[in-house]
Amino acid sequence: MEGVLFTYHAARRLVGFQSGDVKCENILVYIGGLTDGFLAHPYLHKLNEKLKENNWSLVQVILSSSYSGYGTSSLAKDTEELDALIDYLLANRPVKNVCLLGHSTGCQDIVWYLKHGKNKHHIKKGFLQGAVSDREYMWRSVKDTEKWATVAEDFVKSGLEKELMPVSAHEVPITAYRYNSLVNVGGDDDFFSCDFSNEKLEEIFLHMRDVPCLWVFSEKDEFVPVEYAPLIPRKIEEAVGKKHKVVVMNGDDHECNKNPDLFVQEVISFLIS
Repeated sequence: MEGVLFTYHAARRLVGFQSGDVKCENILVYIGGLTDGFLAHPYLHKLNEKLKENNWSLVQVILSSSYSGYGTSSLAKDTEELDALIDYLLANRPVKNVCLLGHSTGCQDIVWYLKHGKNKHHIKKGFLQGAVSDREYMWRSVKDTEKWATVAEDFVKSGLEKELMPVSAHEVPITAYRYNSLVNVGGDDDFFSCDFSNEKLEEIFLHMRDVPCLWVFSEKDEFVPVEYAPLIPRKIEEAVGKKHKVVVMNGDDHECNKNPDLFVQEVISFLIS
């Protein structure tokens, strides 16, 4: 993939990578999930080609939370940096339309950004692929989560949310705040949990109802408990407005590796509709 690498936040040395025509008026910003960075998923290559065919350009963004940085960051910090990115694009590109595509935890960024972002009014559409509950996954699949969840919660209640958790608590350095945010009920990252009532989900997504969004879930997402796989897409569809569309990729995994062409087709169709 060829394009232009640019610095959008000099103080933090944060960069973006734009592929396609830099003079394009239409930009889709890709926001990765935990541990992601540039070219995180195979579908990005196919998406980039189809975007170019439809007069759109792809921007992949590096945030402080990219790669292993998520443990000492937050959705609020991501939003601050996404605002800096959009400020840069508005000042340096002939932009008329900006849309956001989030993968996994990048979906949480979109939910947060559309509520708190300074430039949220510039976002025409959102694309949320692989939205999952970190809380439900970690409690079921990661050893000692209950133990460390209690430790993190106690740290936060004691005003020590910026303190790092013990090394054995997580695979990357992580603050008590971010651990608590990811694994405890009602944490800042807790948007997509199946045990939320319909009323709670409607409350979470209320601010997004007027922004057209495409939600893409995968039937065989390895980060979703099997019994929850059919449940969360249905609950999301019931909670969001009529401007939202929910799609389930039959037989596919968390990154849409089984059928990336179909995923890209869904994105392009919604984008230009």
